[in-house]
Amino acid sequence: MEEKMKEMVEKANKLLRESEVATVVSINEKGYPHSCVLTLPKYTNHFTALYFIVSTDSHVHGIVEQFEKNTKVSVCYYKGKDSVTLNGHVEFVTNKETQELLWDERYRKYFKEGFNDPKFRLIQIHTQEALIFIDEQYAKVCFSSME
Repeated sequence: MEEKMKEMVEKANKLLRESEVATVVSINEKGYPHSCVLTLPKYTNHFTALYFIVSTDSHVHGIVEQFEKNTKVSVCYYKGKDSVTLNGHVEFVTNKETQELLWDERYRKYFKEGFNDPKFRLIQIHTQEALIFIDEQYAKVCFSSME
């Protein structure tokens, strides 16, 4: 990866660490994009290993059901005029050690039994493409082929 691209990736990761939330876009049952704002877990350091805690009990946006049917995802986080949009696929993480590592007590109000709550789901975003616009510079980074 060339030096300018590495610098843009570093800035994108710095922006991610400074962000508290991101907009996550799934595909609904009618084939339309469906966006919702989700809190970023505390150990979010690199956009190629991005995790979110979601609930099977959400009748409002049904993100778990949508990702079970279609794993394609787009995630956007921003600050001011700087933004990063990620495209890729979702994987449901069932490993209890990873779930425990990413658990945060601020989610307790939604999951009374913590990460062992039956409604709790941890998803990982496998980024295949990042569109970075920071400091009025644009970069597109591809990590693997898009389907």
